[in-house]
Order: sequence, then C-alpha cells, then structure tokens
Amino acid sequence: MMSRKNKRKKMNGQTDSQESHNESTVKRTGSENENVGSMSKWKEKYFTFHGRLNRKAYIEYNVLAIIYCVFIAWLFYLGGIAEPNSPNSFNYLSLAIVLVIPTVWLFLSINIRRWHDLGRRGYFIWINFFCLTVPVLYIFLLIYLCYKKGPAGANQFGADKITD
Repeated sequence: MMSRKNKRKKMNGQTDSQESHNESTVKRTGSENENVGSMSKWKEKYFTFHGRLNRKAYIEYNVLAIIYCVFIAWLFYLGGIAEPNSPNSFNYLSLAIVLVIPTVWLFLSINIRRWHDLGRRGYFIWINFFCLTVPVLYIFLLIYLCYKKGPAGANQFGADKITD
C-alpha cells in the first residue's frame, strides 16, 4: 500500500531527489528565520527606545559604546592627523563618519531606556546633552545613572527584568 507522501509525489511527478531538495529548502528557510530572529533580538537589545535598562546592562552597554567610540576616534586619527595627505585618509574619514550615526543612536537608546528604568520619560535625555557640555556634570550624571536603582516591579515603561 502506498503512503500519502508517495501518492502525492506520484501525482506531482516528483522524484526522490526533488523531494530531498524541497526538504532541505524548508530546513534552510527555518535557519534563516532563526538568523532574522537573532538579528531582531540584537536590534531590540541595542537600538530600541522602548522598555527599561537596568544598572548592570547600562554599564555593559556604556563599556561597549566606549570601545566603539575609541575605534571611531582611531579612524578619525588615521584619516586626519596621522596621514592627512594619504589617499586612504578620505576612506578612513568616510568610514568614521558613517560609524558615528549608529553610535549616536546607541547613545540615545541606552540613555533613554535607563531613564525609563528610573521612572522618567525619555525627554530626560536632554539632561544628558546639557551635561555633555560640562564634563564635570556629565561625570556626576554617569555616576547617578550607574548607581541609582530603578523601582522594583513594573512601571509605565515596562516590567523590571530583574524582579519579574
């Protein structure tokens, strides 16, 4: 007696090699969905403005942002100071300028979500911009954002990832 699968193959005129190709295509599509899912998790982790960011994650993301900024500064150095007349200086400067855009987005994202964790609206990011003009104030603001504990439980911006 023929199984349903064999009957379908016979009706569609498929061979075993075509069937295995279709199955591998399905498997590949599944792994591609996993890659897309991990990319959206990465995007949600670093570049979203929704939700909360606890102290530990805030410190970790700031360390990541500092490393990223050092790399960009190195590119600016190579492009403008180290070899100003080099044919590669334009390439270094262009790459550095392109990389500044996600850096600013990352800065905005992690600071807005940190303010959300403290129960404040995203408009408090203006305090960050003001304090950037006075480095001493910015150091005090960073200390505050790193050590001030957000309220336990959910607030208007979402659940606390530590307690919930």
